[in-house]
Amino acid sequence: MKKFISLFTVIALVLSMLVVSAFAAWDGTTVATGFASGTGTEADPFVIATPEQLAFLAQSVKAGEDYEGKFVVLSADIDLGGKEWLPIGLYKYENTAGNDFPFNGSFDGKGYTVSNFTTTAGANTVYAGLFGYVESTNAVICNLTVAKANVAGKNYAGTVVGAFFGKLIKNVVVEADCSVTGTASVGGVAGRIVGGEGIYLVNNGKVEATTDNSSGFVGGVVGAVGGNGKLSYSVNNGTVDATAAFVGGITGITGGNDGGGTVENCYNAGKVSYGGTKGRYVGGIIGAHAYAANMTYSAKNCYNLSAAVEAPNAETIALGSLAGQSRNTGAVFTDCYSVQVGSSNFVGQEKAAPTLTNCAVKTEAEIKALTAAIDAKIAENKVTPPAAPETTTPAASETTAPSTPETNAPTTTPVQPSNPNTGDASAIILAAVCVTGLAAVMVAKKKER
Repeated sequence: MKKFISLFTVIALVLSMLVVSAFAAWDGTTVATGFASGTGTEADPFVIATPEQLAFLAQSVKAGEDYEGKFVVLSADIDLGGKEWLPIGLYKYENTAGNDFPFNGSFDGKGYTVSNFTTTAGANTVYAGLFGYVESTNAVICNLTVAKANVAGKNYAGTVVGAFFGKLIKNVVVEADCSVTGTASVGGVAGRIVGGEGIYLVNNGKVEATTDNSSGFVGGVVGAVGGNGKLSYSVNNGTVDATAAFVGGITGITGGNDGGGTVENCYNAGKVSYGGTKGRYVGGIIGAHAYAANMTYSAKNCYNLSAAVEAPNAETIALGSLAGQSRNTGAVFTDCYSVQVGSSNFVGQEKAAPTLTNCAVKTEAEIKALTAAIDAKIAENKVTPPAAPETTTPAASETTAPSTPETNAPTTTPVQPSNPNTGDASAIILAAVCVTGLAAVMVAKKKER
């Protein structure tokens, strides 16, 4: 019996060491030489199972591989160890070569969480976040939660993505232990969405802008929605605290010279505060609606639950329960409601008169009855990780990403055997130990008889 107990103890110790190794936090420097598996097709996507493999994705994009037409998925939660993170996709100002290095593929988080990273080196960083710059109109980011993130940048800063010119960003949650800080185009989820669609986005984190920038757009979910982009079924529960020009609970501004913007079925439940003294624009939903003339701007079924939409100097601030300003013709509000915000109007300043249809002040209870439908829609479309780990065919070595020119090869640190960087390797070892241990236990029991 003693031999049986001793053997069982050894097996348990080995198993615990393997589990810790498989789920260890990133050390900040180690980069895998490839992905866990996959060829990058939709049927056989590149699989990321460890922090080192996520770092490989970032480094390979920096080296010039944009993953256009390729598919990448997570197969586990990723802990980046509180280390400095290189955004996946960089703008030319972050590259000595002077080129844009965007991520243009499809990234599916499969409901997993990426946590514990910072981009604090970004006082002059353009496009900061877990992803920095997404350029292709076919690009997708979906089914992802981000936690314990501290993102700091200059222009285009978002916890998940700095600037998104892609097709779709969907089913993304930013947890309350996250914060994002920047100067212009700053948002809880994305700094800017241009031309694409954001749907089922939830921000619970803190959003800040520390510079009183005349072109600063700051929003609880997205800093700016333009290029005929659309934001729908999205929620801000976090605090928005900014000294930028246009500050909103959902988005800082809609539209731009590249096209209008639409916000539908969204609500704000967080405090929205302007901390400067200049003449700026603050709204419960939108900072400024209709940034450029002769375009389409629509806000429909949008609600403000926060009475804390405020500024220290109301005489110089255009503050509205729905929007700080309707800047140009074409601004339309339909079925939009707010709790009473001081003595504010729906729109703080009507530089061009908006069209208000069925907009009214309602009680918190009345608005919550409406926001419940938005919450239900988000919950209905939420993706959760699979109950059991996905099995893959063991490979002798990691599957590498598409080759890139030698002049752009990423500088990587070889992965040491003591720090496995493939989920498959750990699974194989774990299975082998389990089988061996089970056989040994059976032998020991037989001897005891």
